[in-house]
Amino acid sequence: MKGDLRSYRAPLVLLPIRIERRSARSSFRIAHHEDEARFNLTLLEFLKRDFGLPIPELEGELPRDKSGIDLPRIFATMRHKVRDAPGFKVVEDLALSTFSFAKYLMWKDLVDREDKLRQNRLVRHLTDGDEDSYGESESNAHIDPKEIDRCRVPQYLLTPLPADSSQLSAVVTASGDRDFILIGPPGTGKSQTIANIVAQRLGEGKPFSSSPRRRQHSTSYTAVW
Repeated sequence: MKGDLRSYRAPLVLLPIRIERRSARSSFRIAHHEDEARFNLTLLEFLKRDFGLPIPELEGELPRDKSGIDLPRIFATMRHKVRDAPGFKVVEDLALSTFSFAKYLMWKDLVDREDKLRQNRLVRHLTDGDEDSYGESESNAHIDPKEIDRCRVPQYLLTPLPADSSQLSAVVTASGDRDFILIGPPGTGKSQTIANIVAQRLGEGKPFSSSPRRRQHSTSYTAVW
C-alpha cells in the first residue's frame, strides 16, 4: 500500500505439528502431525493476482531431497521469483502459530465454481446487481412493516426471539415464499431475524429450498453484513 511503512510477514512452508505431553507434570513436546507439509497457497494466489508472479513450481507437490522437504530449493525458487519485485524479501526463519485458511478455501471454491453458481438468480444478483432492487417486483415485493397486522394475524407469528417491525417484515416475507436480501450493519439483529424465519417456516411446515422446481413451496434468502 502506498505510504505504508509497515512490514508484513507470510509463512512459506506450513508444517503441521501437535503439542503433547505424557502427564500433567511432564514437559510439553512438539511432534509432527500426520498431515503433509504444504506451501502457503494463499501467498501463491496473492503473488499471482496482485503482482503477476505465478510460481507453478510450488503449486503442486513440494520438491524433496533425501532428508524430506527440500527447503533450500524452495527458498532459492522464491528468491528468484521475487528478486525484481520491490519490497519482497525471503527470510529463513521459523515461527510457531495457528494459521487459518478457511476464507481462502471458500474464496477458491467460489472462483472455481463461478459459472455454475451464477446460474442461480440470487447469486447472480449479488455479484452483478443492485441489492436494493432485488425482489421488488409487484409479485415478489417485501411486506411493508406497516401492513403486517393486515396480512398476518399476530397469534400466528411463531417468533421465539424478540423482533421489531422491520424484522417481523422479513419473517412474514419469507413465510410468503418470497426471495429477498436481508441487509443490516453489525448488531442490528440479522442472526436473530434468521432464527425467527427458521422457526416460522418450520412451524408452518414449510421446507427450505432454492430449487426452481419447488419454488412454489419454498423460499430462499440471504443476509448481507
